[in-house]
Amino acid sequence: MARVFLMSCLLRDGDLTSWDRELARCETLLKAAPRPELESMVRIAQTARATLDGRWDDAEELLAEYGDLRFGATLWGRSFRRLVTTYTCRRAQGRVPEILDDLTTAADAPRPDPPCDRSPYWRP
Repeated sequence: MARVFLMSCLLRDGDLTSWDRELARCETLLKAAPRPELESMVRIAQTARATLDGRWDDAEELLAEYGDLRFGATLWGRSFRRLVTTYTCRRAQGRVPEILDDLTTAADAPRPDPPCDRSPYWRP
């Protein structure tokens, strides 16, 4: 799991060469020792890479196949990753109106409770 956390730092730094290297290592680890937590993170990273490369069909295919992984949830809810990836793919293709209903429904949904009311990142 440490490699996955390293990947988030590498991505923020824009070091895609190192990020790709760590993703390959995580994929190798997943084949050698399958774990649901690692699989979730690897599939999220594969989807992110396809999105970064503009491989919209690949990103949406990965999302369809692995979008509801048990360990793929976020603080913002289970649908967050699906909505963000789908929006990114459709926006790049000029197809946002196709998901407008999903976006407005998600925007109207109650926000989850903050993980910690003392978090400097939480904005009510």
